[in-house]
Amino acid sequence: MNRFSTSPRLLLIGMLALAACTGQEPVGDLVIEPVSAEELMDEVRAIDSDIVVVNFWASWCLPCRAEFPEFIRFSEEADPGEAQVRFVSIDFEEDLPHAAEFLREHGISGTTFVKDGKDGPFISAIYSEWSGAIPATALYDRDGDLVGFWEGIVTYDQLAERVRTVRQSTESVSTNSTSL
Repeated sequence: MNRFSTSPRLLLIGMLALAACTGQEPVGDLVIEPVSAEELMDEVRAIDSDIVVVNFWASWCLPCRAEFPEFIRFSEEADPGEAQVRFVSIDFEEDLPHAAEFLREHGISGTTFVKDGKDGPFISAIYSEWSGAIPATALYDRDGDLVGFWEGIVTYDQLAERVRTVRQSTESVSTNSTSL
């Protein structure tokens, strides 16, 4: 036996230990990364898109589960330069395995987020008028400024219309400001 060969079991243990050190929850090609409100805003500002849609959800929230496919469809159909979607789970730590299972069932891969820290400060930092109810959705412009927010379930058509309206209004503002 080659002394440098690695058993799959040892590799898995190493990956889990590494994830524990980084605070990330690996699930195949899915990473659930803890994120504070400030870190989320850094992520939003780093995305090269006119609008960033951030959906706040939880695996135990039935309306969240019902609307989730609408966000996936929107994400798949939207031009990435015009709109991109990010998901932030509000699940408690003990519910993360359920959240991961739900995400896998819906074909989500890559990095997604879970709220880190206490609820009150996180909610206030996202939007001071947010009651904390989920599902909730925030729309941010290219500069990371909040340009739309709502609580409650939304359909694909409602989401697409809200993003279109916000894009048109931000384009109008930018067109007007450059023509001065």
